[in-house]
Amino acid sequence: MLFGNYRRNWILFLLLQGAAFILVGCFQWHYDMTEGGIAFDRVRVEENGLLVGELKEDTLISGRLCKKGWIHVLSSGVPVAFTAARDFNAWRFTIPAGTWVFQNGAGVVTVCAFPRDLEVQGYVCRGSGGPKGVQTAFYADGSLKEFFLPAQRGLCARRPSVCKGHPPSV
Repeated sequence: MLFGNYRRNWILFLLLQGAAFILVGCFQWHYDMTEGGIAFDRVRVEENGLLVGELKEDTLISGRLCKKGWIHVLSSGVPVAFTAARDFNAWRFTIPAGTWVFQNGAGVVTVCAFPRDLEVQGYVCRGSGGPKGVQTAFYADGSLKEFFLPAQRGLCARRPSVCKGHPPSV
């Protein structure tokens, strides 16, 4: 009986060691390094190859000038979540500097969190900035899909407005 408990405890110990090793390896940050030609203060590589990190300085990546700070970059080198360091054109409108931008692997902007209220295609979209800010969505052709109206007199819309009459692009 004594030998059986010893074996069970030893197996449990090894399982816990293995789990701890896997967890530490999955979320390991690398500091002050360059990955894929991009200089990071810190970065980690997800299982799917996505780089998540903090840029050391404003950096031009796949034609987008990304502001120093948090960024997500696909293994192909395309930034998919970043803060715009300068204004840039996105098909049907200009995205202002300071906007948190989500784009797909082809570099098409799909969602933005503007740093301030902004008129887009004739509609005023609420801004708040940052990755957790109020978001505005776009169709693949750049036309407005969904947005929140600006807050007025202490009231705010809790549901997004949808631009109707525009068929989704394929």
